[in-house]
Amino acid sequence: MRTGSGPKQLGERIDLAAGMTMHFPELEWHLFGYGEGGFLDVIFFYGQVGNIRPEEIASAKTG
Repeated sequence: MRTGSGPKQLGERIDLAAGMTMHFPELEWHLFGYGEGGFLDVIFFYGQVGNIRPEEIASAKTG
């Protein structure tokens, strides 16, 4: 997995492990890659239901 502030600003690869829990900052990008036959189960939990999409956050900041 690689993370960063945008699709062209991704950092170094982080190896994932079984049972890993990840916490991501607001608006962080994620790139998941895996080898042949590999897979990844992802579950997202949001602490709120409004203002979670990038365009909503940008609109709220500009008023």
